[in-house]
Amino acid sequence: MKINKRQTLKNYFRNTIPSIVAYICLSMVAQPHVYAETITDVTIDGFRYDLDTETKKAKVKRGPQDKKSPYHLVIPETTVYDSITYIVTEIADVSNASSYSNYYITGITIPNTIEYIGDWAFRDCKNFKGDLIIPNSVKHIGSLSFSECGGTGKLVLGNGLEYIGRSAFEKSKFTGSLNIPESTTYIDSFAFYLCEGFTESLIIPDSVSYLGGYAFGALEGISGTLYIGKSVNQIGVDCFSWTCNHVDSIIIYGNNLKIVNSTGNPFHSTGSDCRLIYFSNQVKSIDRDIFATTYYKNLEEVISDNPTPPVFTSSDGKTGVGFYGTVKEKAVLKVPVGSIEAYKSATYWKDFKNIQEFTHEPTEVSLNYSEISLFVNDSVTLSAKTSPFYADNYSLNWESSDETVVEVDENGKITSKSVGEAQITATTNNNLTATCHVSVKPILASGITLNLQNITLSTGESQKLIATVTPDNVTNGSVIWTSENENVATVDSEGYVTAISVGTTKITASAADDSGVSAECTVIVSQLSEIDNIIADKSAFVKIFNLHGVLVYEGEYSEATLLPDCYIVVCDGKNIKVKIK
Repeated sequence: MKINKRQTLKNYFRNTIPSIVAYICLSMVAQPHVYAETITDVTIDGFRYDLDTETKKAKVKRGPQDKKSPYHLVIPETTVYDSITYIVTEIADVSNASSYSNYYITGITIPNTIEYIGDWAFRDCKNFKGDLIIPNSVKHIGSLSFSECGGTGKLVLGNGLEYIGRSAFEKSKFTGSLNIPESTTYIDSFAFYLCEGFTESLIIPDSVSYLGGYAFGALEGISGTLYIGKSVNQIGVDCFSWTCNHVDSIIIYGNNLKIVNSTGNPFHSTGSDCRLIYFSNQVKSIDRDIFATTYYKNLEEVISDNPTPPVFTSSDGKTGVGFYGTVKEKAVLKVPVGSIEAYKSATYWKDFKNIQEFTHEPTEVSLNYSEISLFVNDSVTLSAKTSPFYADNYSLNWESSDETVVEVDENGKITSKSVGEAQITATTNNNLTATCHVSVKPILASGITLNLQNITLSTGESQKLIATVTPDNVTNGSVIWTSENENVATVDSEGYVTAISVGTTKITASAADDSGVSAECTVIVSQLSEIDNIIADKSAFVKIFNLHGVLVYEGEYSEATLLPDCYIVVCDGKNIKVKIK
């Protein structure tokens, strides 16, 4: 069939174009308002937000900009727009400028709804003072988020943090120990570079796999131990440069780790305090000259836990020199059992004059508590620490000297059962022991309330008082009842008050423990006229109750004989309180 192109185009313009025009015209007609999935740049109470109408979550983009005097910035947990509440979960990324860069900000409160802190968010808040607390909800801290922040307090990183961005805290002034959470997996380059206020040991937890270049460079206040965890598979250039100046031990675990020195020594140092270096069996190679400088000339112990000696190489293929010359003369090289010959024949390892075997059995064991006080029904878990640090070939047996006081399970969790004292002992399979003395104290009463604070009785009458002791889990919830004047009213051990003679007295309920708490009830005793009996018509129906509410008689009798006591008589629709003598 022959196609007429001219006719085809004609039909196209005849049929299709009008349809397009009609569609355009319909599109121009006003449509019902449809909410967008995201509402952007909404300003509420001085904060600018993007709002997700589907998830009801808000991203805060900018803080108050009109502050001209020092103030503490509080990021809201929620915000309300068009009668809808949105949860604030993100602090937005900002390009080349800080969302809250403000010399007037002296402190920041971040709510536990925030999961993401964006790039540049709080950069250059130089007048920041006090602690900075990152809540457990935060998973991501972006690049330059808190760089060059002032700070006279500690940096507290929440236990949910996974990612720390490039230069996130660079040149910040926080002090104290730097504790990286065990949830963290990625620490980018320059993350804590030039944070000179941090002190004590630096522990890279076993969860971290990546350490960027200069990530912990120039933390000159760090001392003690530098620990690199069991998941690290890459250490960037100059990662710990100028941080090892006062470190006395470097412990490197890693995961199939190659310690590289392509453009910068990750362990460059300007001090010479380091006495011990440990390489786990996951350290496969060590780049040239990393530990060969004079900074490590005072090493006393080098431990290589790999049965196969790690190779000393360099990025350009040349062989390195291993360790500083005098180290090979003075330091002890410890290697796994059965691998001495391998090290004696390995390049540069063989230069050590003193090579010894070591095992992973502990030589000492200690507990996180040597003594502890608990209340009844409390629980706490004891943990054991062995020495040396690499000793992991052991098992523990837990025992309690008195299981009626404290029980302990196979994981070291102790649970207090009763008041008293007991000794918890942890014993290793090579018969090392550590103990914790446990004192179990009672939960004392904090308060007592009575069902009545004031009562009026006639002579001979009784009334029960009920004492409620708090807290609910008090160890001894019993009370001791006493009367201020037993000639007026007495009280028994169950709280029954009996009126004796006209007058006023106080009944006291005191906690039976040593808390000293008590409660009082005022008792007023009045005179009751005495009668011998109650006479009723034969047709009358009589009910007689004692003062404890117990029915002692009922019936249609003209005469009801009662024993001497106080009673409530219900007769002819009346309640009569009488005393029979």
